[in-house]
Amino acid sequence: MLRDYDIDERIQHLKNLVVLAHHDGELHADEKTTLELLGEKWGLPEDVTAGLFSSPETIEVILPSDADIKLNQFFDAVDLALGDGVLKHNERILLETAAKNIGYHASDVRTIIDAINQGNKEGFSRPQIVEGLKERLS
Repeated sequence: MLRDYDIDERIQHLKNLVVLAHHDGELHADEKTTLELLGEKWGLPEDVTAGLFSSPETIEVILPSDADIKLNQFFDAVDLALGDGVLKHNERILLETAAKNIGYHASDVRTIIDAINQGNKEGFSRPQIVEGLKERLS
């Protein structure tokens, strides 16, 4: 779980998610709420989280090199995109671009999205879904 990573890794991950959420030029209220909850869940100080929202266009995206961290960060990106229950076309394009940037193939995006959706519907825990994804993607 992300809470086990050091604070700088957690902050960078939240920064990456803020950039993803702001891709359309606006940080929507539901996205901001989700990001605030993630920051709280990960034990980030409120002032750090709030500071990220003030100028998301200036945030530098730094992608992790560790495979497990990549998968967990991409999982969070998919969760954020699916937050309203619908994956819009522009969100899919953005996820495919993000996937390529972290070393996944565009076709992996569908596999990951489907696994997250199906796993959530069937009541699997996040670690169970992640382990299943590792097997599918290897």
